[in-house]
Amino acid sequence: MVTEESILNACLGVTQTFVSSSANYGNSFKLSGSIWNKYIFKTIVLEEEQSYIDCAVYCELDENLCQLFVISGNNCYLGNYSHTGSLSDLSDEATVFAKGIA
Repeated sequence: MVTEESILNACLGVTQTFVSSSANYGNSFKLSGSIWNKYIFKTIVLEEEQSYIDCAVYCELDENLCQLFVISGNNCYLGNYSHTGSLSDLSDEATVFAKGIA
């Protein structure tokens, strides 16, 4: 019997495979928080067993057209280059994973 949970798990499995094998997120670099934090529109607290792949899945599935994500501590930050704002408590250098930058 097909359940809603089995469909969701199948979709998440496909998305994780896409994200981990996709060149879309192959571009990562270290930036100061004073640079990247102005693009952040959402913060997600990751569970201990979650990684950058989980953050990439959140970015891929987000309805706000996520274009980059940042991992800092146990937080996953989703961003879009057209977003203008700032999270004042984010000044630390972190690894930024960006889509579509060659």
